[in-house]
Amino acid sequence: MAMEALRIAAKESKVMKFILGGFIFLAVGGLVFADVGGYFRDGVSRTEVAQVNDTKIALSEFDRDLKSVLLQSGLSPDEAYDSGIVNAYLDGRINNTLQLQASQNLNLYLDNKTIAQQMRDIFGDMTREQIEMSLRAQGLTEQSFANSIRSRVLTQYVSSLPQSVANYAPNFINKAEKKLYNEQRSGNIYKVKFNDIVKNLDISDTEIQDYYNNNIKDFTEPESRDFIVGIMTLDMAKSKLPNITDSDLKLAYEDNIDNYKVPETRKIAQATVKNPDDAQNLYEMAMEGTSLSQALKNITGNTAGYRDAVNYEKSGLPTEFSDKAFKATVKKGDIIAPIKTLLGYTVLQVTEITPPYQKSFDDLKDDLQNELKQTQIYDSLYNKMIDTEDMIDSGVSFNEIATKTGLKTETTTAYTENEAVMASGIFGDILQASPSILEELYALPINGATYPLELDDQHYVVVGVKGIYEEKVQPLNDVKSNIVAILTKEKQKDFIIDLVESENNDIQDSKLLGDAKTYPFTNIKRSSEHEYNSLIYASSITNPEYLIENDQLIIANISNVSFKDSSDNKFDNDMILQNQNSVLNSLISSYHRENANIIVNNTLLKDTYSPTSIE
Repeated sequence: MAMEALRIAAKESKVMKFILGGFIFLAVGGLVFADVGGYFRDGVSRTEVAQVNDTKIALSEFDRDLKSVLLQSGLSPDEAYDSGIVNAYLDGRINNTLQLQASQNLNLYLDNKTIAQQMRDIFGDMTREQIEMSLRAQGLTEQSFANSIRSRVLTQYVSSLPQSVANYAPNFINKAEKKLYNEQRSGNIYKVKFNDIVKNLDISDTEIQDYYNNNIKDFTEPESRDFIVGIMTLDMAKSKLPNITDSDLKLAYEDNIDNYKVPETRKIAQATVKNPDDAQNLYEMAMEGTSLSQALKNITGNTAGYRDAVNYEKSGLPTEFSDKAFKATVKKGDIIAPIKTLLGYTVLQVTEITPPYQKSFDDLKDDLQNELKQTQIYDSLYNKMIDTEDMIDSGVSFNEIATKTGLKTETTTAYTENEAVMASGIFGDILQASPSILEELYALPINGATYPLELDDQHYVVVGVKGIYEEKVQPLNDVKSNIVAILTKEKQKDFIIDLVESENNDIQDSKLLGDAKTYPFTNIKRSSEHEYNSLIYASSITNPEYLIENDQLIIANISNVSFKDSSDNKFDNDMILQNQNSVLNSLISSYHRENANIIVNNTLLKDTYSPTSIE
């Protein structure tokens, strides 16, 4: 179970890396054709993954492009399929195909001169032979690459068309938009409660019984369960562990003896200068007996480029240093001739050599004792998990598992399945760590148990079902008053709506407003944050609108409409363009969705990218 959890987590992290890396957005760019999946069905050739109107998308082409994208993310094809990325990538290809077909319908054309310029921008000064070689490496020909450029540019044209058209909005539209932007309304909001309009409604026993029968689920208390959480910690797992003997320690030492070899180390001082002549002088001066730091100071006037002797293993140095400083012929005190690096020229001096040696058993005995003890504890915890899984597979009850493995138990309160998601404490922590365990818990019998769940490296938990309390229907007499209240409110609402609809728009004199509360409003703009702004602008002076909110009727009565253009009204023309662009984009997207004939070979996708999936 623990290894399975790690495998799933690793897979999910790669999927997240793929999405965050933006690859899927590169594949799905352009117009957003929502609900394309609604057109998906089987029925194309066995070598084609999809057909968009008359255009076919071959598996070989799709697979080549998909794998080049997946290569950058580290996802395998089956992982991409299981996480929905293969279908998402195909959606992007379908969208781009629809855009390309739209460009053809609009008679858009990209000439060879433009394509050639695009290729020069991509490949720069590369020769024709180099370009062909680069394309062949990707499985492309010059013609197929040119076609891909033509498709990309034309689809970009189509996706930018709405913005282009929006930029040519006629002046009268701007004026109309500006006038609406500056519109202001004044009037009253009337609020009146149902009970002030309709009183003493009769609800018959038959109506009550019918409502009860038709809505019996509303009066049914769902099944609830309480649970036992069994906890196993490292401290609990280490009880009753066998003593570690000298024989155990010696065996551990011998099994890992290569790990206790200490490699040769050498203390090496360094002095770095910028040019080769100074480096040669530095080397010669050090060879004559001057210390490396003093020689550097004599040449450069300071010791800024000097590094005091530090102990190094061979693997801890750059190769150009280690190859020379760790030669077998180099002895303590030797000076290494200048070595060219990115920082300049470096002269080394080996000041001390410590040969390799083997750490003895006696030196490591205490460390081995601690390591073995820690290993024993974790092995004990892991073995208890394995034993628990085996017992669950054999049908052993939670109580028996808790007794045999020594779990510390804690009982929860009773929860319905909906209530359980709000649980706190250890049970809440368990559901947060593994939400899917909830469905399992409500399918287990009494005393059934879940597989162990690792909350962290220090402990695991097992959850058992303590009690099951079946759903219970509340008697009619217990809920009768609630039903009467519901039916009364519904009847009041229906009566009031009929009354409002039958009024002759004379709100001021309406009997509906006899007990209404009045809330005046003045100079409310379309862009205001007034609570009932939408209702105010849905109404007119001659035709008030209303809404039902909980148990009250709300009516907006408009008494005045003005179009003041005050100096503080900063009207933004870009807003008009954005609004029109959104409308046009939506219209184009809808047109393509409604007129496209899209067929997807789901069977081929599944067989190709998820060959081990189970039907």
